[in-house]
Amino acid sequence: MWMRHWYHEVKKEAVERLKNQDFDLILMDVQMPEMSGTEAAQYIRQHFKGAKQVIPIIALSASTTPEEIEKNLESGMNRHLGKPFKPQELAAAIAEMLQLTPVEALPASSDKSTNHNPANSDGPFDLSFLRDFCAGDEEQVQHFLQKFKAQCPLEMEQLENAFQQEDREGIYQAAHSIKPQLEFVGLTGAARIATALEQGARKEASIEALRGLAEQLKRNLAV
Repeated sequence: MWMRHWYHEVKKEAVERLKNQDFDLILMDVQMPEMSGTEAAQYIRQHFKGAKQVIPIIALSASTTPEEIEKNLESGMNRHLGKPFKPQELAAAIAEMLQLTPVEALPASSDKSTNHNPANSDGPFDLSFLRDFCAGDEEQVQHFLQKFKAQCPLEMEQLENAFQQEDREGIYQAAHSIKPQLEFVGLTGAARIATALEQGARKEASIEALRGLAEQLKRNLAV
């Protein structure tokens, strides 16, 4: 989620690699620059023949609305997985697509995990999802949390730049980008505001209304 700086043209590059190499499955991020996930899936279904034409494609998207899921499936993708997702959910989706026998998850390693006391202060963060994602490894939990704290101001700066240019698509992309990150670290209130901002940008809400949501998001995050 923090690697957007090198995403430019990765979809085109992936399609080009598919021409010369065989893969068992494709994980397709739906919201990407240059070529969207749905466009890439449509291209693959229309221009590749044989096994490559029917290669399983799993859509990865922060949007889980029925309309978004239907759009992804209609483009030629086989399954939709909403972000953020747990490793075991991704493993189950891959096993389903490749008709593999699921392997029972191993218990978390006791030497890395810590007995987290719910009374300990996590501030505004509800880290239950993140702790589950990290299988109780508190060191990993703190690593991801610090990554988020470093990235969040940059994401908000992207949102502010989009508002300065009154770039509705830029506002949508910024809100769409930060929403799963907020959910990942349990900032559910902020995530709801980001969702409303994302949907408002897509549904042609006024810039003034969108600005109001952005200000709510800032106050919620105290950024």
